Amino acid sequence: HKIMCEHLQDEGQSCCVVCMEVQGKTHFYRFLK
Repeated sequence: HKIMCEHLQDEGQSCCVVCMEVQGKTHFYRFLK
């Protein structure tokens, strides 16, 4: 599994976008911090 955490600015709030590669598929999750 490959996990990447990328910090972004979304509407003035800090977000963390986690990209997980599972069985050849890429899943995106966004968390508010």
